[in-house]
Amino acid sequence: MIEEEQEIYMIVSMSSSGECPRSLAAQQLDYEATPESPASQIILREGMRHERWIAEDLVGEGILLEEGGFCPKCKRVGLHVELDTQYFKLVGHLDRRIVVNSDLYPLEVKALGRFTFDKFKRAGFQEFSGYEAQELCYLEAEGRPGYYIVKSRDTGELLRFKVPYRGYYPPNLYGFNREVVPKRTFRDIIDKLNLAAVALQQGQLPDYECSDEEKRYCKFKYLCGEQLQLEPDVIELGLPSLLEAADMHIEGKMLETLASERIEMAKIVFLEHAKKQPKFRVGGISVSYRGLKSKEYVKTSLLKQLVSKELLDKVVGQSNLFEDISIRILKEKEEL
Repeated sequence: MIEEEQEIYMIVSMSSSGECPRSLAAQQLDYEATPESPASQIILREGMRHERWIAEDLVGEGILLEEGGFCPKCKRVGLHVELDTQYFKLVGHLDRRIVVNSDLYPLEVKALGRFTFDKFKRAGFQEFSGYEAQELCYLEAEGRPGYYIVKSRDTGELLRFKVPYRGYYPPNLYGFNREVVPKRTFRDIIDKLNLAAVALQQGQLPDYECSDEEKRYCKFKYLCGEQLQLEPDVIELGLPSLLEAADMHIEGKMLETLASERIEMAKIVFLEHAKKQPKFRVGGISVSYRGLKSKEYVKTSLLKQLVSKELLDKVVGQSNLFEDISIRILKEKEEL
């Protein structure tokens, strides 16, 4: 029996509170996690920029905010909040608080890729147990309901939600005309985390059957021997080096999409000006407008019908041999 006044066996980030108990225990037991790719830090910084822009817009609408600032205790951005439980401590950092009639309400902001945004718009917390767990911890730490904003990084579309706490909603505010209601309770989160805390006392991983979502994002898949048979000749692997490569590819594609859209937006602005002033330089960029043009192309299928194979062989060449590999992002990963 564990006494109430016991040592805290682990400290859990509120943003990680929705993870599998085996994953949380593995972190405390110093198992090697699949390393994050450098691109993840770029995405994190991009998300923080969107948060600042959203905050500026809210202030412009007359909404008062308590800014996140820098937490000297944890050396990271955000408003520090804590919750002590019997077996562990939960630590989190709010993005901001909204001030309404001198009362403070937690505000969480998520800047998401287009697939993830559409999924959240459609299903809310139902498809995002990690976000749900984090928000439940924040509301419990604050002891009151909160506000939630989700933005598409790709389209700029914004969704504003009110999140209830024990049946109570925050005051009505301009634009916050939606509700996102957690299906679980804070007690549900605690019960799951207790599995990790109790196992840690024995220096082992807890027995736990992970959900598909938990498996999908877990950095310790290899500890569970994940090799699921998908097709006769395809297996699901969980090697850390391969998981890192998969994350790098997915994040790279996300950045590639973001870069393409930014370049296209800039091109539209440049084109409008270049039609009036064909050549100019600006901010390290040289722009030259050369008018309307078209490109020639060969209808290969038609050419094969019209000419003999001998003639076709003379004009159509073959490249050197190359490694042919198909890398396709699965549907569930496209919804990141």
